[in-house]
Amino acid sequence: LGALYDDQLPNPQRAELAYLEVLKRRPQDLDATRRLVAVHGRLGQPERSVELQTELVNRAEGPEAKRDRTLELARVYEEIVEDSKQAEATLDKARKAWPHDGRVLRAVADFYQRRGETKSLQVLLERSANDARRALNTGRFDPAFFDVLASVAEIRGGADAARIANATVAALAGEPSAVEGGGPAAGA
Repeated sequence: LGALYDDQLPNPQRAELAYLEVLKRRPQDLDATRRLVAVHGRLGQPERSVELQTELVNRAEGPEAKRDRTLELARVYEEIVEDSKQAEATLDKARKAWPHDGRVLRAVADFYQRRGETKSLQVLLERSANDARRALNTGRFDPAFFDVLASVAEIRGGADAARIANATVAALAGEPSAVEGGGPAAGA
């Protein structure tokens, strides 16, 4: 019912009531809480959106869920609260907590792209790529560093470099990857 009032019959007040009713019965319902965050934004209650999203971050079970919810909190600050400084501060905290995470890097890069901050974007990409290369040069073959290099390459439009870095991540994880070779020239 909440989704109906949220999507097809836009009525944020009724959507809020429906989602609150769902959360009374199932307090851990992640989808209902996320939708309620957005509804509060449309109702002009940004502080309530931040409060709910912060609760989601605090209730996260595991580092990946916490990372994803923290990135969502940054979007709440940017899009609902319209506070780009707080959004950037939240992204900075995420970068410090997960310094070698491709998703965090992409979220920060997307933020800079949306804001038109090309110089900040270039500095971010250069530092991230250099940090990953330095770590790899010391013999630390952590898949996260290849993920960072893949993310930097993708953001810069280097599809081939990204494909190779992603294939390396897959190889380190023991997973198959489909990277075409040079055919007969490569000895295939």
